[in-house]
Amino acid sequence: MLALNLLMAMIKMTRNNFRKLILLQVALVILTLFVGISDFSFGVPESIRQAEALYDQYEEYKMDLKTRAELWFMFALSCLGLVAIIGGLIGLYFFKRWGIWLSFLTVIVVVPVLNYSLKFELNDWVVATLNYWSAISTGLIISVALFTSTNQEFK
Repeated sequence: MLALNLLMAMIKMTRNNFRKLILLQVALVILTLFVGISDFSFGVPESIRQAEALYDQYEEYKMDLKTRAELWFMFALSCLGLVAIIGGLIGLYFFKRWGIWLSFLTVIVVVPVLNYSLKFELNDWVVATLNYWSAISTGLIISVALFTSTNQEFK
């Protein structure tokens, strides 16, 4: 809370600055997805990348019909979660009160479900750093929306 108060003292949180925080969040997520999906390797040895590929092949080999049904269910649930995350960000951007609560609930409920549904994955330091920055900016946005004078802007 002290860090939030210090940040608010340094930056006057106007509607425009709050929207910039949201756009920063979106840019971080897109950049994280791009770097994570791409074939760039920032310091991960080739032998470990080969081991990850072998693990993926093993998982596909032992997958049966029940597991495939579970994967489709998790995929559908993940798609709904992504819609909720995007909806929450849109609500925050346009200063709708439901956007605060939708964003808060997606962090509490949807993000753990999305993390559970993802396969084993090895992230390098760049993706891990971008993930941390994204998590921090998410917390900052929700904290500013809930605990500062910006809260009065939401209708």
